[in-house]
Amino acid sequence: MTRRWQAGVPVRERGPARQHIRVNSIAPGAIDFPGGFWDQMRQHQPEFYAAVRGLIPSGRYGTPEEVADVATYLVSPRASWVTGECVVVDGGQHRAMR
Repeated sequence: MTRRWQAGVPVRERGPARQHIRVNSIAPGAIDFPGGFWDQMRQHQPEFYAAVRGLIPSGRYGTPEEVADVATYLVSPRASWVTGECVVVDGGQHRAMR
């Protein structure tokens, strides 16, 4: 049996994309919502909550709706060419931590 190679990987092992299956992920930053971790921090450790918020370049915590918007895009036909990606949704927070 002859194997076809592309980018150092046998072509047949690149299965999901060949079957039109897209695999993506979302890496959310600090997301504030009622009853969540950051809501608890805001209530019980307001100084810590404010300090972390100050480290986020956008100056605020994210919302579940903002993460959901990215998820909605990734599963839509508009993202049909997006695969193998991890989309960071954090208002620049990960950049501030470097």
